Amino acid sequence: MAIILGLVAQRRTVLCHEGPLSKFKKIIHGILEEFDDFNQLHRKSYVYDEYSYNVLIENGYTFMCIADRDHKTRICFAMLYKIRELFQPAAASRFGRVIKDEMTRYSNSAEVDKLSALHAELDEVKDIMKENLRAVFERGQKLDDLLILTEEIDIESLAFKRSAVSLERAMWWRNIRLWLIIGAIVLFIILIIVLSACGITFSKCSSGGLTPSPSGNTTSTM
Repeated sequence: MAIILGLVAQRRTVLCHEGPLSKFKKIIHGILEEFDDFNQLHRKSYVYDEYSYNVLIENGYTFMCIADRDHKTRICFAMLYKIRELFQPAAASRFGRVIKDEMTRYSNSAEVDKLSALHAELDEVKDIMKENLRAVFERGQKLDDLLILTEEIDIESLAFKRSAVSLERAMWWRNIRLWLIIGAIVLFIILIIVLSACGITFSKCSSGGLTPSPSGNTTSTM
């Protein structure tokens, strides 16, 4: 399982890429024709034959990668977010090398999963519905009908993180309160036992519970 192609485009015009662009050019063109507003955020994924086509569009730029269809979608979008973060329009002509490095890195999904975080962008990526384009093609439908089952992703990572932190804090305070209640109950039980044994004034325990024996001299008569 690997990422086969990565590209950056300004709207539909490819600025830089890494991988066999000509092999997928027709499908890429058809997919990008579906988008009118390239300034709006779009995050979509499609499946056709043995490949998945993953698209991130924002602020007039298109970030896209093609991977084996079994490659994890969240890993593909992690790479797209990373490329978006690194991309500098002024250095577009030299950006292919950066895309190549990220493709190599994110092709190893097991290694990426071991990282301490799959970048903040992974928190934004929930399940992305995939459409089997082959089934639609076989029905003879036009490409502009191929997107009916795809889903926009509308969860922001910041909101997700805040809710996770709030939940963690609530659980921590609940555990603290539980231990305080248990501690109070244990101390109460100990107090009841001590009062039962020693009395309210602790008079029964003041001399260690020992009664002094009378003392005196005995005289032996011979």
